[in-house]
Amino acid sequence: MKFSFILNYENEKEFFDHWESKYSDSNEPVYLENINKPLTEESIQLLFEWKNGGKIALKKLQSIRKLSFSV
Repeated sequence: MKFSFILNYENEKEFFDHWESKYSDSNEPVYLENINKPLTEESIQLLFEWKNGGKIALKKLQSIRKLSFSV
């Protein structure tokens, strides 16, 4: 069975409002302490761990660190 769907948004705010409503964990301390602030290597890692539900594998962590240096 194949499913497909299209989501259309008039602007960026509609896009974020839609997806924000799908997540109830925005009251978590790690999220609140690190979002809407300048990103650092540490905050990026903490947000990835938070979203991943725990520690991140070494190989993935290395790619996150590479990403951090380009922010």
